[in-house]
Amino acid sequence: MDTDNACDCGGTCQEAGGDPVSLGIMLGVANALVIAIGIAVMKHQDDAVTRWRDGASTWYGGGLSIVGSVFMIGFIPAVFTGAALGRLAHRARAWRPWLRGVVLVVPALLVVVGLADMFRMQEYIVVASIPTLAAAAWLERRTRDARVPAARALRRDSAI
Repeated sequence: MDTDNACDCGGTCQEAGGDPVSLGIMLGVANALVIAIGIAVMKHQDDAVTRWRDGASTWYGGGLSIVGSVFMIGFIPAVFTGAALGRLAHRARAWRPWLRGVVLVVPALLVVVGLADMFRMQEYIVVASIPTLAAAAWLERRTRDARVPAARALRRDSAI
């Protein structure tokens, strides 16, 4: 095992599927992309309804620019939040799963609410919270300490 990437868990995090910080970053970036697509779809539907009411029959093609803008805004917070939550998940790997879930979900949702408030996009908090909850739950599950009970031999006495 490389000493630069060594952790205090005895290498079990590497065997169980990789570095928790890298997993957190990957999930954070994927979460930001899914949120950007969700916001673009909602914005497109709102604009399409407005244009339909106004009598326009042309398609609104601004969805890609919305995805790019929202992703660029959310990329840096997603990387840092994902790294922090990955590190936290690794440190808390022996805690009870429900407690780990709460500890990982609450900061992730606070970042979502904070960014939505900062950019005056409060109407998208619920849409952004769904993939965030899924990413935090996946991070909790993938970094959980595997507790396997010790095997015991069952002896079956037969009268044959």
